Amino acid sequence: MRVWKKLLLLGGWFTAEQALDFHFVQRVVDEAELRAEVRAWAEQLAMMPAADVQVAKQGIHRQYELMGLADMALVQNRLPSGSLEQGGGFWNHVGEAKHGGVRAAVGSRDTAADPGISRI
Repeated sequence: MRVWKKLLLLGGWFTAEQALDFHFVQRVVDEAELRAEVRAWAEQLAMMPAADVQVAKQGIHRQYELMGLADMALVQNRLPSGSLEQGGGFWNHVGEAKHGGVRAAVGSRDTAADPGISRI
């Protein structure tokens, strides 16, 4: 929760190994191995009956609901009216994302951020 809170409040970055330690990713692979790894995961998933996958996903979502995580989606509804339009952080850079991609928008958003503070 400490890491999640810092990411939400300050933005931030971390290494691939830290992402693995925080369970934000399943595994870390070299870029040269990425395509083969993704294909292996996709092929494994494709062997599962679609109905079983659907039931499993419903079960996982239900567990999130029971843990109260579904309420996190409501946070945006608790923002003061017009707050996204008045210095809405990342949303001010959406136009850049349309032209330069998400990486450009995030880079533009983070130009004023102190990397020492935002590092996890």
